[in-house]
Amino acid sequence: DPPSHVTVVQLFAQGQRLTRASHYQVNPGSSRNRLQNDCSPDGDALRQPLGPRTHTIRRKPMEYPAYLYSALVSVISLLVYYFTVFKAGMARGRFKVEAPSHDGPPEYLRFVRAHQNTAEHLILFLPALWLFTVFGSAVWAALIGAAWPVGRLMYALGYYQAAEKRTLGLIVSMLPIYILVLGSLIAILMQLLS
Repeated sequence: DPPSHVTVVQLFAQGQRLTRASHYQVNPGSSRNRLQNDCSPDGDALRQPLGPRTHTIRRKPMEYPAYLYSALVSVISLLVYYFTVFKAGMARGRFKVEAPSHDGPPEYLRFVRAHQNTAEHLILFLPALWLFTVFGSAVWAALIGAAWPVGRLMYALGYYQAAEKRTLGLIVSMLPIYILVLGSLIAILMQLLS
């Protein structure tokens, strides 16, 4: 049986996973909890009164298939990142750069910079993708986010040839980050203010 008062502290105290808390949502203007089942459109309704110290976790329930698109974009993005890791490692051997040094000819340094820059952008991209998936729209997050791995691949392949050829890929991969971060901020503020 689910707890009558859903609090993060109580869930930890009972040894339950924190993710169970996300299944409970407060109806605006109501003093009752509703159990949300993410796998079915209706969800099972279980109504119990809230206690005076209840801290509720409010989020938009994700439909089961929708967030899989963001998961797929995440996996593809990680594969693109691993591609840059692999190419930087291969360049180390090709240009005979001994570890741990990163000094080498400009051709080698382009491989290293493509890898390091992709790592720097991945740190921004993945949280932005998942924040927009949870608080905005899972489908739109995946559609916007799909441009990132494409842009990063364009960036790396261009950079391997010449530093000047990386610009288009950089622009294509930066736009989704800006859109997802700003979209997440707007979606979170709208939920806080509603």
